[in-house]
Amino acid sequence: MSPLRLRLGFPPREGRAAFGVFLLALGVRLWALGALADSPFFEPISGGNDRALYDGFAQHVARGARFPAGVFEFMPLYPWVLGTLYALVGPNLYAAGFFGAGLDALTAALIAGFARRLGARRGVATLLGALYALYPTAIAYAIVTMPNTLNAFLLLVFAGAAWCLGEAGAVKKRSPDRDEAAPRRGGGWAWFGLGWLGGVAALGYAGMLLVAGVVAAWLAAREVRCAGARRAALRAGFFALGFALPLAPVTLHNWHAEGRFVLVTAHGGFNFFMGNHAGATGYPVRIGDFRGEAGSLLADARAEAERTEGRALAAAEVSAFWSARARAWWREHPADALRLLGVKAVKLFHCAEYDDLRLLPMLRLGGTAFASPLWPSFAWLAWLGLAGLLAARAPASLRLSALAASAGIVLFFITSRYRLTLAPLLAVLGALALSQLADAWVVGARRRVAALAAAFFAAVVPVAWPLHGTDFRALDRYNAAAFLLQKGQLAEAERLALEGLAIAPGHADLHFALGNALFAQGRATEARAAFENAVKLDPQRASAHYNLAVVCRALGDRVSALREAAEARRLDPLHPRVGEVLRELARPDASPVRKGNDSR
Repeated sequence: MSPLRLRLGFPPREGRAAFGVFLLALGVRLWALGALADSPFFEPISGGNDRALYDGFAQHVARGARFPAGVFEFMPLYPWVLGTLYALVGPNLYAAGFFGAGLDALTAALIAGFARRLGARRGVATLLGALYALYPTAIAYAIVTMPNTLNAFLLLVFAGAAWCLGEAGAVKKRSPDRDEAAPRRGGGWAWFGLGWLGGVAALGYAGMLLVAGVVAAWLAAREVRCAGARRAALRAGFFALGFALPLAPVTLHNWHAEGRFVLVTAHGGFNFFMGNHAGATGYPVRIGDFRGEAGSLLADARAEAERTEGRALAAAEVSAFWSARARAWWREHPADALRLLGVKAVKLFHCAEYDDLRLLPMLRLGGTAFASPLWPSFAWLAWLGLAGLLAARAPASLRLSALAASAGIVLFFITSRYRLTLAPLLAVLGALALSQLADAWVVGARRRVAALAAAFFAAVVPVAWPLHGTDFRALDRYNAAAFLLQKGQLAEAERLALEGLAIAPGHADLHFALGNALFAQGRATEARAAFENAVKLDPQRASAHYNLAVVCRALGDRVSALREAAEARRLDPLHPRVGEVLRELARPDASPVRKGNDSR
């Protein structure tokens, strides 16, 4: 048994608790996968939804296209992993769900095991692992084609590996005979391996760039004290080499594609702007008249940048354009920027969930899963983890990883899936805080009890801060209706659209969805009224004008059809079907058409 294991009093059979957490997490995720598969929301809809984009990229990878024609616009690690799985078993959403469920169950088990190894009580470590295992957002994102589960796993593993490397050096320094009694760990190749792990994680999680830099700087500073500046610089070089190795193929491909330096992806600048401008709220918000789907959003961002600059731009130039706009806003409005930064810091730990893909609400609307209010929320992980971050005697590598990951999120914007990456680290910190509070209480260390209790009380403030919440009930019904329309469940889509309009009569998207559902059922007159409402509420939506043109053409109103089709062409010159409709309307003998409406 190693000196480190003896020093921490590592129990010989603690693996049983971690294995129990693994089974709990796996069982719940497989149950949720079955519930999702029985719902109409299992297959991602086409049109730019992130689930569809990652699934499509993975299918390209499975066919051998690991690199895009241009620069990378999405983090490549998860599509590469999923594409490799698809190459083995074929494009199969069940396989993707099984993979995610198993990986996230392993994360839950690692929480319990890592917390225990750091000195947490067995029962507390098991409890925090179980809290993560039962956290609905973690469950939902584990079973769909999204990268967040993989990112959370790699961040936790990196923090644990950094702790092992730091502790190895500490044991070596404390050993009375360095050359014989101390374990020979923490050498250059160990630093290279840690850097390589960080580089791999950075291919899936952009915040890893900050996390790895902060942790490496801390380890190097420690190494200066232990072994001198020369050896510290050498080992830091090993870390940098290992970190650069996984990134090099992506960066070189980007350089070859555009002749410009793009480390991983070319959409970071626009994401930075989305979180830092005059209309930013801390959550992702709609920019101007840009479309909401991920693929369309990036296309609109490029078009706006090129319109402003008056020339065609490379992807790296588009990213630089939006990043410069965000930095300019910071320079011109520093007080507003700092205030927004504080709001985002609160929202990072706040109990409110902002699931921008609205996975859980759609499952609840379908009555398939997570309808019970007894499921543990993020509030528990945030409260316990923040208390641990404030006052627990935790390894510096763990605290620095959590702080750097938090900063990487706050610099942009807050969503439930982005902060999910941080959740396992918060669970470990929470286990340490609870265990240390119990230990201090048992031995009567009053000052320590008071300090930890104060941290728990302070952590309540951001978690329970009275923020003005947004009512997402109408949006959730629109998202669910859009899925149902794609699946041909027209009556159910109509029902949800009407439910949403009863909540928010001025919701343009719901009128649009209702029009699609009605027209597909052959109720053209009612559909026309719905599309007219959509156009009135959102006159910049080309697809609404186009659909209204199709409906008017079907009803024999050629004048209105021509007017709406021309408006759709003006708003979206690249719309794939407007030209066809205009040509049909130009024929005097054209017969009414009842197909070709745009569901976007």
